[in-house]
This record gives sequence, structure tokens and C-alpha cells, in this order.
Amino acid sequence: MPKKPITQLIDLDHFSLATLKTLKKDELLSLAEAIRKRILEVVSQNGGHLASNLGAVELTIALHRVFDSPLDKIIFDVSHQTYAHKILTGRGKDFPNLRKMNGLSGFAKKSESIHDIFEAGHSSTSLSAGLGFAIAKHQDASDIGEIVVVVGDASVANGLAFEALNFLGQNHQYKLIIIINDNEMSISKNIGSLGKTFNRIRVRRQSPNRPKFLGRFLNRFKMSVKSYVYDNQFFSSLGFQYFEGIDGHNIAQLETFFKYAKKAKHSVVLHVKTQKGKGYGFAEEDNTGIWHGVGPFDIASGIVKGHPNKKMYGEIIADYLMDKCRENPLITVITPAMALGSGLQQFKHRFPNRFIDVGIAEESAVVMASAMQQAGLMPIVFMYSTFLQRAYDQIVHDVARTKTPVVFCVDRSGIVPDDGDTHQGIYDIAFLSSIPHVTIAMPMDPQEAVSIMEVALNHQEGPFFLRYPKQSFVDLPPMQVKEITYGTWDIIFPLKPKTVVTYGPDVLGVKEALEQAGLKDSIGLINARFIKPVDYQMLKTIGQQNIHLFVYEQVIESSSLATMIKSAMPDISLTSIALPETFLDTGKVEELKALHHITYSDLIKVLKE
Repeated sequence: MPKKPITQLIDLDHFSLATLKTLKKDELLSLAEAIRKRILEVVSQNGGHLASNLGAVELTIALHRVFDSPLDKIIFDVSHQTYAHKILTGRGKDFPNLRKMNGLSGFAKKSESIHDIFEAGHSSTSLSAGLGFAIAKHQDASDIGEIVVVVGDASVANGLAFEALNFLGQNHQYKLIIIINDNEMSISKNIGSLGKTFNRIRVRRQSPNRPKFLGRFLNRFKMSVKSYVYDNQFFSSLGFQYFEGIDGHNIAQLETFFKYAKKAKHSVVLHVKTQKGKGYGFAEEDNTGIWHGVGPFDIASGIVKGHPNKKMYGEIIADYLMDKCRENPLITVITPAMALGSGLQQFKHRFPNRFIDVGIAEESAVVMASAMQQAGLMPIVFMYSTFLQRAYDQIVHDVARTKTPVVFCVDRSGIVPDDGDTHQGIYDIAFLSSIPHVTIAMPMDPQEAVSIMEVALNHQEGPFFLRYPKQSFVDLPPMQVKEITYGTWDIIFPLKPKTVVTYGPDVLGVKEALEQAGLKDSIGLINARFIKPVDYQMLKTIGQQNIHLFVYEQVIESSSLATMIKSAMPDISLTSIALPETFLDTGKVEELKALHHITYSDLIKVLKE
């Protein structure tokens, strides 16, 4: 009877780390193949971070074979590349529920597993987190073995990572094993001098500094010599042993280096080269970042499901800016590694000299924009809401304080589907509204978006934040700018004793809900397109009538529009329908709204009471 292929013997649904450590070389190759197949199957149905996970399979297998999690602390930077890690640590059976409500998170999640050592959804936190564990270990904290940090070549260029490296370089009593997972990309192609440095290393070194086990002493001597030879490299200059050119898809080679690093007394940096998207041709050939984070798709054809001509808000605004660029040579777009997600690919192609990607460096992007504006340019910063959080001090200190009129296009505002609690744009109004000289606006549709952008470009009294959700459109008519007066609201349904105030796409959503409920003629509706400043004139009119406002928002209630209205008009009658102070887990927008009782149906029930 012929022997069954090894791939048929691997049960990913009940896989364990104990099993992993017993597998032979050919079985490990079959395991990697099976994991890639499972990742492709699930992500093609659920969406998710594909290319980075396909590229990290062998790396993750080798990590868990050499190190003993959770005693050894394996910390994944960003943690969006932990799909193989989840499968290997006993979550294979639940993996089909990835990024679903009450399913597995797309990132590391401590509540899921003791093997998820540190939660993250934003880049460059891993080195500082690793230092925290190292300091605790040095102070005799129990249950801390080796501390392994897996960080991308783009993430390590972030200022937060540099701060940690600077500290570690001065404090060699703390040991980290730093693995640079170098796939030449962040979301899109890496930029900057560090990216070029890594590229020179790739070109110069086609084979790794492979340790030869000719005795423990000889091996360590050779390692030290090789590290000294390449002491001109950045990490070696900080005092770390540094090894480059390691094949991130050669499990045996990875294990060799990991075992050496485990025995080393001081910090070691292992520069591992991986191929983003490995095993799936469409993702392997991607140079723009399309397969970094992807929606459901057909595996065979590589066609993403949905309308092929859909446009996101960012792309619509970028199209408008391209038209403006033809008449205004001062407009310059800035983004921190979000060109693709922000819809700027076409702008980048058409106006390469007026497009600046600073890499994963949100703080730098904001300060640069402030200086550019003060030097006479018109910078437009495109940034996701949750990444804007990282530049809060720069917004306060370097933009708002000096009343510098920088325009910010804030993508992924409001509730965001599938990405979980690290990517929810429900806090930006709260953290921006307390800052003096700030304007915050949100359009109800693309037409209003370009009209408000026209207002923003002419605004000279401080920073202007135009927020919009992760939403796509098809078959849009040509965008035409309509005149909008700064700071004004728009009455959609005439004011009534019960009137709803909302903004963004919820204006249209609430409008439809009122019409379907037969309340169009009995409930008023206001489009509060300017969140800050509030429309004081309209509020004054409302205050003179017997009107109760129902303020509907997809943000946390504290420091929301409702609180600003109440602050402006303390005697106004008002009910707030918004999120409590919370973090939102993974789920679709409607699922998360239902969980917190802020669906349109919930609003209708409140209105009927």
C-alpha cells in the first residue's frame, strides 16, 4: 500500500508546538506548504494581511522550534504577520473565523493565547516592549527566558524603534535577539536611506555568514570575527553582533542562527531576507502593496471580489487635488507609508515631484508639513485616523499652536470593519476637539468631500482636518465643487420638535432610515458637516424653539459633537447616541454598532419613545 503524502498527515486543526519540535526536515517543508495553503484559503474568504503572512511562514516555524514560547518571549512588531504563529500555537481549528465577530483577531491578542506576548497593531513598538521584558528579567522577574523581537525592515526605521535601539546600545546588560524580517516592503515599497542600505546589503551578500559547527569555541570565534568584519554596519556600530544575508525560507539555516543567538550572552541582530507573498504568484509579483492587506478574492485568478471600478474617499479627493495641482503649483501631498491605502497611487504617478512619502514616520510628516506651509507651500497630509494618534504632540505643538493652516485628510474615521481595536477611528474627534485653532469636518458623500476640501484649501486660521470613513463608491458622476460657507450646517429635513443631528455618511443613512420608518415629515435632520466649530447661528435658532436634539455619532461620546453642542448651548435639550468609552473588537460595522446599540434601528426606537 503506497505511503500517504506527508501533507495529508498534518492536522492543522489540532497542531501543537510539541508536535512541531518532533518533525523532520521533509515534514517541515510540508508543514510550511500546508500553512500557506490554509492562509490563502481563509484570507481569500475573509480578507486580511496576506503577503506579509505568506512571507513569514518558515521564519515562524523556525522560531517556535528553537525557542520555548511562552517562556521565551516572541514579540511580533505590528503583529499583522502572526497567522502562522496562531496556527502553530493551537488556533488552527479557529483560523477560518479570522477577522470575524468573536473570531480570531488579525493581530496578536493576549486574550486568545498565552503565546501572544505583546499586543500591537501599529508599527515599531516591539523593540521597546522587548526592552521592558529584558529589564524585568534583569530585575529577576520570573518566567522570562529569551526575548525575541521580530521587526520589519520598514518598522525599524521608525523613530520609536531608534529610541529603543539607542537605549539598548547604551545598556548592554539587557539582551534582545532582534530579527529583522526584510522583505523590501512595508505596505508598499520601502523608501529612505535605510531602505537603500538594506538593499545594498542584499546585493553585496548573496550568502549568509553561516556558522560552521566545528566545535563550540571555534564557532563562537568565527561568529565574533565575522561580526567584527562587518562592524561598519549600523547595528554593529551600536555594539550588537550583526549577521546579514540569512535566508528566511531556509528553516535549517534559520535554526542555526537562532540557536547561536540563544546561546549568546549579549544582544544579537539577525538580518533575515524573506519574500513577501511567497507561494502565491500574484502576491510575489506585487510591487505596490495591493496584496499587503486585501479583501476577499478568487485564488485562481487573483481577482479581488467586488466592483472593479470602485473608488475610496481618498482616491476621489486625490483626483480633485490633481485637478487643483494643474492650476496651483504649491500643492504638495505627504503621506507616512500610506500611498496605496490612501488612494494616492495615481497622484504619485502624475505628480512625482509633489508627492512625499516619509515612510513609517507620522510625527515627521506633520512637522515637515508645518514647515512647508510656513515656507509658502500648501501641504496636504493623508493619514489614517489611528495613525494620526501617533503625531498628537506635533499637531498641538508644531501646527495648531502656531495656527499653521495644514490640511489633513483623515482616512478610516469612525468604526472600521475587521481590523479590531487597534484600527478604530473613533477617537480623533475627542483628541482633536480640545486643541485650539483646529477645524474638523466630515462630508456626507464624495460631492460634499471635494466641496469641503475647497473650503480647507482656502482656510488660513489653523489646521483643517477632513475626516472620512473606509467606504467605496462605484459609477460616480463627475465631482463639482459647490459653495459651502465655513462652519455652517445644512438642514436636510426641516427642524421639528425632535431633530437628529449627525454628520458624514450617517446623514444619508439616517435620512433613509427616517424615510423607511415613515418619519420624514415628523423628524428634523441636520447635516453637521462642520464638527468644530459648531454652527453657533443654527444652535441659537434651535435654542429659541422647543426642539430636542438627538445627536447620532460613530465615535466615543466623551468629547464628541454632542458634548461640544452642550458646551456651546448649556440649556439645549439633547440626547446623545454614540459609543461608550470602549475599544472595539473585530467585526463588521453593523455588528459593532448593534453590539453597542447605535444602529439606525436603535435610533428610530429612541425617536419613537
